[in-house]
Amino acid sequence: VWVCLVVVCTWLDKDASSGAYQLLCAIRQPEFILATYILGHVLSLSLPLSKFLQTKNIDLVEAIQTADDVVNIIKQLRLNDKNEFKIIFNNVKSKCDALNIEISISCTANKQNNRYNVQVDLPEDYYRISLFIPFVDHFLNQLNDQFLSHRSVIENFNFILPSSDSVHNEEKIKQLVEMYQGDLDCSVLATVSEIKIWEQKFTGTKDLPKNAIDALQKCNISIFSSTFKLLQILATLPVTTASSERSFSTLKRLKTYLRNTTCENRLNGLAMMNIHSDLMIDPDDVLNKLATKTRRLRLV
Repeated sequence: VWVCLVVVCTWLDKDASSGAYQLLCAIRQPEFILATYILGHVLSLSLPLSKFLQTKNIDLVEAIQTADDVVNIIKQLRLNDKNEFKIIFNNVKSKCDALNIEISISCTANKQNNRYNVQVDLPEDYYRISLFIPFVDHFLNQLNDQFLSHRSVIENFNFILPSSDSVHNEEKIKQLVEMYQGDLDCSVLATVSEIKIWEQKFTGTKDLPKNAIDALQKCNISIFSSTFKLLQILATLPVTTASSERSFSTLKRLKTYLRNTTCENRLNGLAMMNIHSDLMIDPDDVLNKLATKTRRLRLV
């Protein structure tokens, strides 16, 4: 990218050369280079979680467990912020020295409300406090906010998934059964007793289900009808919308190989017509609307 922008800056086209020069000046700033390295370092830790959330065979329990693992790693990164950022800063400094870019502290003032105004002497401390720590804290908050509501939902479901360290909690199971009472054919007492037998089935065995789908396959619907229904609900709880967006997207019907170069306005119009297909459109009204617009091509 750097080499391409340098080449474009030499073009005779003023718009292209000036735009390339502005971009070149922007990416030569130490804040931009540091932010890029920080993003790469932190987001590389969440990349396995991102790929895992896009898979099809995934349940909510596995997603939250993986998210908790990522959160714990990011927390360790936050606790060791000085050592972690020192590694990033040294890599950026080597890159900037090769490009003849000086890493300096931005101008500070006694009173500043619109940006960080850290009073430090070293550039490393300044960018650690103003860039690295706020981004890591924001990233942690976003992960917790995204999965906090899911944790409250999944907390009671954990007690129907047999595991080596699982503890029977009748109160939590009752809350779960009462929540989905409308989907079950048995009473609360009968369902709780059935789950006790379901847990007893895996006592002393190493063949424990790994997730909700695995538990669903091992659950006999004839014996554990209510437990099967609860596991079925757990297995179908939505985690991500990647697959459903691909399945129900109208773009595959609008952007075909015959319309691959459709402009944005036309594509938006076609999408709105497809979404609101219940509205009747009079072709004469469309022709009258198009007739009022001046055409660039003058035939006469």
